[in-house]
Amino acid sequence: MLRKVATVWVGIAGMVVAGVPAVSVDATAARSGQPVMESRAAGLDAPSTRPSQKIVGETRVHTLLPSATVVAQLTTDNFTGGNGWTAAYGCSPGYQGTSSVNNTSSPIASNLVIVPTDAAGDFCVRANAPTDLVVDVIGTLAGADLSQPRRVYDTRQLCNFDPSLGPGVPHPVTCLPNPNKATDLDLQLLTPDARVDATVILQVTTDGYENGGNGWTAIFDCDAGYHGTSSLNNTSSPIASNLVITTTSSQGRICIRSQALTYLIIDYIGVINAPTAFAAPERILDTRAGTGPGVDFVVDTKLADADVVMQLTTDHYATGTGYTAVYDCSVGYQGTSSLNNTGHAVASGLTIAHTDQAGRVCVRAQHATDLAIDVLGTITGADIHAPTRVLDTRRH
Repeated sequence: MLRKVATVWVGIAGMVVAGVPAVSVDATAARSGQPVMESRAAGLDAPSTRPSQKIVGETRVHTLLPSATVVAQLTTDNFTGGNGWTAAYGCSPGYQGTSSVNNTSSPIASNLVIVPTDAAGDFCVRANAPTDLVVDVIGTLAGADLSQPRRVYDTRQLCNFDPSLGPGVPHPVTCLPNPNKATDLDLQLLTPDARVDATVILQVTTDGYENGGNGWTAIFDCDAGYHGTSSLNNTSSPIASNLVITTTSSQGRICIRSQALTYLIIDYIGVINAPTAFAAPERILDTRAGTGPGVDFVVDTKLADADVVMQLTTDHYATGTGYTAVYDCSVGYQGTSSLNNTGHAVASGLTIAHTDQAGRVCVRAQHATDLAIDVLGTITGADIHAPTRVLDTRRH
């Protein structure tokens, strides 16, 4: 039986070690019954003959988009040891102890990031081990506030402070390991700029995921409830991490449901102040229940000429290693990727794509795969375009 914890108040921003250390596992893959995951990236299949120049410590990424909120696909390759974290963040105020991508028993990992640039058009990246880095910029968001990123929850720890001290007196904080994992959480976002009914950007990570490290996790507006979709998937690993965009409830809360017991780490990235249209996630395609695996797909979102936020999942990915790209059909494929399978038949990630005048997006996979797509909503004022590769340290 799975234990369910209804409400949890744990973790304090800044009280935990940056990133989520990945661990090597030996587990048998189990289909989750929901979208699951796997990986390799477009542009990674044709290595350069020149030696790479891995990043070490903090690295600046030049986007040529000054003082903007940039949407980019961040991919690590040749990650030393195959386990560790990578963080993308505004160079000012600097690194805040969060993570954006996690490598788990693989030299390759990829995730969507939303990050502010400075007046020079730069954002910063830091990894806890040397790695090659590939960055594809897919656009910008208007009206986003990313000024106060922080880790707001880490259920691996139980933290308490002494409330008896007077105002203005530093409160000593004590943190102990939390012995209890959960499958259901109802969380208040403890951030000064988060509001009720807000559209928030989060980085959500599972750790210690049971069921052999296989299963799905969903993040959703508590008022809307769970609708049978997923936000990230563990695939033969106790750790998984994805960018998530969701609305908060009328009480400023988010809810989380996982298929198996797990610890949850929540990094608050920011809030989107521009008009958005987010509702309960809607599954618009699942080839496992219809047409079966393919390589090229044309998907009707019924949202014409819009910047659409989607959760993309591959399943039964042939060879278990390869890339999948989502793009505007009217622009065509540009040689980049949105998702990567790395040694597993399932992969899942968030993507934002512009639809054509008929409301369609196109999807191309390197190898035949089943495909599930959940539409989360649209963002007004975004400028999503064909991906532009601004950095590839393998080809310096």
